[in-house]
Amino acid sequence: MPSNAIATGMVDFIVEPESMPAVIEEYVKREIELLAASISDDENMVVKTVEAVKTLEG
Repeated sequence: MPSNAIATGMVDFIVEPESMPAVIEEYVKREIELLAASISDDENMVVKTVEAVKTLEG
């Protein structure tokens, strides 16, 4: 099974079983950081949009 998965070229990581917990933990941490940054960007965009509408209203 692992050889077949690797052969597809669709795997993110090729690691020994002993290393998997640490690799998964780092992956999850990175995804959380990216998600948090995205949420922050979205909030900033909402604030800028509201400010722009207020400016147009006069």
